[in-house]
Amino acid sequence: MTDGIPFWASLMAIIATAVALFRYIHSRYSWRAKVKKLENHLKNEKETAVDSNKGQRTIMHLVRYVGIPEDEILKISSQSKHIQCKIRKNDKGDADILLFEYF
Repeated sequence: MTDGIPFWASLMAIIATAVALFRYIHSRYSWRAKVKKLENHLKNEKETAVDSNKGQRTIMHLVRYVGIPEDEILKISSQSKHIQCKIRKNDKGDADILLFEYF
């Protein structure tokens, strides 16, 4: 009766490893898809910009039109080579708003 326990334990270890590997690959793919989605949106905004904003967009615009939460947008912008985060200042010289731009 105890002969089957090592088999089932080994099988469960293999299954757990496979599930963990699948979850890791899925999370990396999902993250990369979000990065590409944000980069493509900002690239399109820059290409179609007609006014003087050069395709710069606020974080609220990106949350609405790209569908990525604020914290992930900030994380993506700090890791991406193609997204630049600029700070617009108000009349007093204080930081007013974050603008994201594809470059």
